[in-house]
Amino acid sequence: MKTLILSAALTSTLALTGAAHADKMMVKDIDVMTDMAAIENAKAAGVWKTVDGTLEEALLARLTDRISDKGAIITIDIDEVSLANNFEIANNLADSTLKGWVKIERTYDEKGEVVELPEELYELSVTALEAKAYYPEGTDMETVKVNSDVFYTAMIAAFADNVVEKLQ
Repeated sequence: MKTLILSAALTSTLALTGAAHADKMMVKDIDVMTDMAAIENAKAAGVWKTVDGTLEEALLARLTDRISDKGAIITIDIDEVSLANNFEIANNLADSTLKGWVKIERTYDEKGEVVELPEELYELSVTALEAKAYYPEGTDMETVKVNSDVFYTAMIAAFADNVVEKLQ
């Protein structure tokens, strides 16, 4: 009897979970690309060298409950010039940005049925000002520099949240 009740409860939970995700875009794959060889500024290349993996991990952490074989493919091409420019304007952190092109390809609809939907392509730009919301509480803004872990982590988090927010 307990097994029957637990099975029914589990089935109900899975059905509700599936229904809750029915209106959200599921994701099959995430690929972030940056041509690090194109970044001529050595300091910028050193700081941003792991941006591909870090951004992919940040997106996966935010989309864990939306991973599916019948999901969208998200490809992000980070703007190398933007990364290098952050270091050229290091005296004015507010002008720093993390930019990239985001492409979303879907061959399945929200119900998992095969369809050919037009791909979405948009440029996403996150500024240092927007990223301040992601600084740890109590961060002294005067000490944050473009080569600091606080800045890097905040920019990645802001970018990842913006991508996830645009997924329906």
